[in-house]
Amino acid sequence: MKIRNLFLVFLLTAAVVSCKKDDDDDKFSQLTPTEHKSNMEDNALEVFAKMDAVKDLSAIDIVIELVKLLDSYEAPAYYSSPLKSVASLKDGSSSAIKLVYTEEEEFRSFKNTFDEESGIYTFNKETNSWVKTEESTTELTFKFKSDAGEDVVASLTNFKTTTVNNPDIYNNQEDMLSSAKMTLAADGEVLINFDFSASYDAKGLPTSIKETLIIEDYKLSAEFVYNSSVISVEQSWKYKDENIFSYFFENKGQFTYENLDGGEIDPTQGGFLQSNVARITIGNYKIEGTANWKAFNDKMKDVSEDDFASEKEKYEFMAKALNESVNLKLRYNNNNEIIAASEFYAFEEENGYFYDDNEDDYYYWTVNMRMKFADDSSMDESYFDNSFSELIQDVSDFFAYFEEKLQ
Repeated sequence: MKIRNLFLVFLLTAAVVSCKKDDDDDKFSQLTPTEHKSNMEDNALEVFAKMDAVKDLSAIDIVIELVKLLDSYEAPAYYSSPLKSVASLKDGSSSAIKLVYTEEEEFRSFKNTFDEESGIYTFNKETNSWVKTEESTTELTFKFKSDAGEDVVASLTNFKTTTVNNPDIYNNQEDMLSSAKMTLAADGEVLINFDFSASYDAKGLPTSIKETLIIEDYKLSAEFVYNSSVISVEQSWKYKDENIFSYFFENKGQFTYENLDGGEIDPTQGGFLQSNVARITIGNYKIEGTANWKAFNDKMKDVSEDDFASEKEKYEFMAKALNESVNLKLRYNNNNEIIAASEFYAFEEENGYFYDDNEDDYYYWTVNMRMKFADDSSMDESYFDNSFSELIQDVSDFFAYFEEKLQ
């Protein structure tokens, strides 16, 4: 299933606006494009500095120690995998964290594996091994002395599963994780707190997934919601109460099991994807967009190739339909002023493949999109050289993680 395309298609291929620049609710900033770019560069430095600071937290160093010690124990993947993901923050992987292990290849039942492994273990440095020091049916706990001499306790509790029976999705899997809580404390002080919950429909598709990870003063939260009419995903990184970055995507349509299992998703075809809402906030900047695909499809289905005198006229009509159906704006987060708004336009592009000497084959018409400032000038790609491309990769990685859960 290509679930991720539902969320990426709007951000990567859709959006745009035709709006009056002096509307009361849509006030354009009067700063120049050069001033906007300078502000964006300063904002990016502040955001990435906060993200980079995660690598220096003492909690991350302790997790790295625990991961190394667990290698000798061969802890269940659902225990060690999220720890390894948190440990990867040391290398700068601070946005797309795979917190919950859901692969079915290694075992058939989460519940049975937890029942077999549960207990309290203490690391013996003399034998370089873990020793079960206490029986328990409700927790999987590891205790050890850190390199700094701290008494570390890492516990997995509130472990619950839901029975699933859909071989098309889960192969031989008998159950899926529905709740879990993991904590890591050093000398009695809780440094890491992780909560997970999920619910599933009769087909075994998750209808809700919620994750919260707190690492000292940092908080990562994520939520995925699915039903027959809405699919949405939201993630945020915060330092104390300050937003570092966040994004939200909501897709409305007719999301039956058969539709979702049908392969690649094109919002301009089929009609079951009706609308999108997207919002990305990075420090003091946010990108907001809506797309009414039903309105766009209704406009396009009433015309045919014979209605247009030329390819140029056809793509001008398509650009107009997109401008009337889709809307995207880049704003300042603190005052909501618009920096730039997007616009679709018909564009004649050079063809890279020449089949004959007919000059008409050298070019073809298509629809492009540009972001326009208040003075009608357009953004060039230099605005998105580094931070934007990295964000797109972060978003892609995060949705790949959710898609992996649904495979």
